Amino acid sequence: MKLPALLLSLVAIIAGTSQTNAADSQFKFLEYSYADQNPDFGPFENEKANVLLGNIEIDTHVFLSFRYQDGSGQLPINQETDKWYSYGIGFNQYITKNLAAYVSYEQNKVEGSGQFDSISGPQYNIGLRYTLNDWYFGLELGYNDVFDNKYVVGSHSIDGEIIATYEAAYSFYNNFAVVLRIRDTADLDLTSYEVGLRYNY
Repeated sequence: MKLPALLLSLVAIIAGTSQTNAADSQFKFLEYSYADQNPDFGPFENEKANVLLGNIEIDTHVFLSFRYQDGSGQLPINQETDKWYSYGIGFNQYITKNLAAYVSYEQNKVEGSGQFDSISGPQYNIGLRYTLNDWYFGLELGYNDVFDNKYVVGSHSIDGEIIATYEAAYSFYNNFAVVLRIRDTADLDLTSYEVGLRYNY
């Protein structure tokens, strides 16, 4: 099953789930993070990046998302990235008071030097977010079509890209939280370790 079809199926399942939203929405925040990007290939050193991201809740079940990453990164396609933008829209539903499921669509744009100066494409995500007292945990799986069948890694071309994101946050003062995140890609062999400060508004 293609991932977009899987997302539509998940939307139908989530839409049929009837629960009251948690008092504090998990889809209303702004964040700054510092990223240490580790190329899992070749003799390349880790690269640093600044990241701005957030969610804007526009309805009980609908939110906008954005992420802006400014910093160089080496990809295994003779390409270095300088900036990576993404923005999109998502649909969420609380399965329990503290557990939310969501699907989202994002448009990505990557700028850099090498095989291309600028390239763009869609990304489809499914995820879970869970809160426990002052703690928050998130898991997201994304399918990224930015590099779909355009570039070769080793002996094969990139046929879409899976991005797995794991994150945890601890609320230490009012609406402020410290965040730890790992973003791991498949064919691109790039792992980003991120630490940030989040404001839940």
